[in-house]
Amino acid sequence: MTEYEKCPDEVLALAQEVIELYHPELTHGACAIGFIMRSGPPAKSGGREVWGKCKKVGDELQPYIPDELDFVIILSEDAWAELGEDQKRALLDHELCHIQLDDKGNWKMRGHDFEEFVEVVHRWGAWRIDLMEAKSAFDTAEQGILPGLLEEKHKKQGRLVALEAYSERE
Repeated sequence: MTEYEKCPDEVLALAQEVIELYHPELTHGACAIGFIMRSGPPAKSGGREVWGKCKKVGDELQPYIPDELDFVIILSEDAWAELGEDQKRALLDHELCHIQLDDKGNWKMRGHDFEEFVEVVHRWGAWRIDLMEAKSAFDTAEQGILPGLLEEKHKKQGRLVALEAYSERE
């Protein structure tokens, strides 16, 4: 049985920081996002640990969610405990990047910008446009403390919610 626990206040505080700096459309568009912790070791997908997962709230999640939310972000409690501050912010940023407002003003899930095997990149380099864009991003990225992380605050209009604990039979 999978157990879900209310997320610590730190999650909402860091999520608000990341949203204000990198995802202001979520507050201006009044997106309602719930956060919850999944207990135990991280789930696996394709042999890799899943530290976080963003889900659009649909019929399958609605019975578990008391508030009217657009999305739920599920974080691995064990993985979260091991991450440094910048890694936590990066994880939240990653999950928030999945949330997108379409041309009609509806919230939808956004896929990843690129996917590739490390071996193929070693053999062939950035052989597709998406990989060339990723290479450029990696080449210009700064490691360590993200610049401007605690600077200017934006007006809060969206909503972040820490969801209560529940159990789900697998």
